[in-house]
Amino acid sequence: MTIVMVAGIAALGVNVLLVAGAVALVVWQSLEKANAVALYEAAGAYADNDVTRGYYIGIVGGLGISLLAVMALIGVQKSNRWGCWIDVLIWLVMWLPAGFGLNMYREDGFAIASLVCSMGIILAIATHQLLKYATHQLLK
Repeated sequence: MTIVMVAGIAALGVNVLLVAGAVALVVWQSLEKANAVALYEAAGAYADNDVTRGYYIGIVGGLGISLLAVMALIGVQKSNRWGCWIDVLIWLVMWLPAGFGLNMYREDGFAIASLVCSMGIILAIATHQLLKYATHQLLK
C-alpha cells in the first residue's frame, strides 16, 4: 500500500469522524435547547431568544460542518484535490468554537484546540500534496 493510499484513507477517516462529530453536535445542542426551554417553562418563565440563541448557533454550525465534511469526503474519495482545501476550511472554522468550548473545562483549552486543528490542517495539506500522485479513486 503506497503512502498516497494511506494518506487518502486517513483523510477519508478524518472526514467520516467530522461528519459524525457534527451530527452529534446537532443532536446534543437540540437536546440541551429542549432541556433549557423546559427548565424555563417549569419555573414559570418564557424561554425567549436570549435563552435559545446559543443553541441555534450550535445547531447551524454543526449542520454547516457536516455539509462541508460530506463535500470534502466526496472530493477526497474521488481523488479530487479540492476536497482537502474544504478540510482546511473546516479546521480553521472549528478552531475558535472548539477553543472556547474546551476552555470552559480546562485552562489549556485553546492550546489543545490549536494543536488538534493544526494537525488536521497539516494532514489536509499533506493529503492535497500526495493526491496529485493518485491515479484512481481511493475507494470504489
